[in-house]
Amino acid sequence: MGLSYRKSISAGPFRFNLSGGGIGISVGVPGFRVGTGPRGNYVSISQGGFTYRATLPSSGSSQLNHRNAAPTYHRPSAAAPKASNTVGPMVSLSSATAQQLASSSPDSLIQEINKKPGMMAIWPWLTAFAALAVLLAITQSEGGLVMSVATGIPALALCALAAWTYFWDTARRSTVLFYDMDPPAEAAYSAVADRLVQLANSGGKWRIDATGRVLDRKYHAGASNLVKRKPLALGIGPFKHVKCNLEVPYVDAGSNTLYFCPDRLFVVTGRNVAAVGYSELSMHVATTQFIEEDTVPHDATVIGHTWQYVNKSGGPDRRFKNNRQLPIVRYDQLEVRSASGIAEVFQFSSPGVTATFQQAVSTLASFKPLPTP
Repeated sequence: MGLSYRKSISAGPFRFNLSGGGIGISVGVPGFRVGTGPRGNYVSISQGGFTYRATLPSSGSSQLNHRNAAPTYHRPSAAAPKASNTVGPMVSLSSATAQQLASSSPDSLIQEINKKPGMMAIWPWLTAFAALAVLLAITQSEGGLVMSVATGIPALALCALAAWTYFWDTARRSTVLFYDMDPPAEAAYSAVADRLVQLANSGGKWRIDATGRVLDRKYHAGASNLVKRKPLALGIGPFKHVKCNLEVPYVDAGSNTLYFCPDRLFVVTGRNVAAVGYSELSMHVATTQFIEEDTVPHDATVIGHTWQYVNKSGGPDRRFKNNRQLPIVRYDQLEVRSASGIAEVFQFSSPGVTATFQQAVSTLASFKPLPTP
């Protein structure tokens, strides 16, 4: 895919422009703009790494492993038979929220991003005054020309001021994040975006929510573990809460959304944002055997079959009626973890896609941050 890369960002009537001299800002309307010098928050990438500059005017990897252990099992459409203690306690797999991650690693840019949306908006108050002025002008329209002019002009002025203030509030409460990349860095980041699109095109993709050890395998198709999973959404799109000049690869991981930006991984939880450096991430790639009760994705590899209820020899348990034969499928698995609290496990049906994505992120991580100039 072609990397979407812009040299300017609009925030209300303001336009931030990227040039060799840094970030410039201009303000106005189409056909009339006035430029000035203050820069927004941004990251630039120079030869050999990243350079981070910010103005705040408002205040591990591994190779693919093949696991040959007993497969896991997911039963989405039917409850387990009424048997005593066939599965151990389900252990939830969930990351820390952005609030927890941000508090564990303070960062001026993250503090700015989280502070801006909480700033009080002024335009609703001016809009209310403008509405009252318009109402007054309408009620006084029969009082003669002088009265109409006396009430109408202030009403129009207040309406214009309210509209301007709305756009000004939009810019005032926005964080501008620019990425300026040299060719090697741009190629590395494009590779991450391309590989994530391959993940998104996988026939089956899930997030593992919880897992539990099976205590009696005959009730769970012979599997060693039972998992709860949900469909996974991922793609390329705008960075929420930030005016950014890039379309960013993202993964919707339940309550958190992970944004793979050029310099670090941003974590968004609701209105809160945190960040984790790529050097802090541990990305582990493996394959896993999965007993599939749903439809097998078109690009998955079926490696065998089992029975929904099995006997000790691995054959069908004749005591159960409608004992279905189930396929055993090999899936790619990607674990993303950090010491600060990220803990995500994803599965994909397309073989090999997780390894190429992990390698692309590892290459991007080699662009080390440089000292602030």
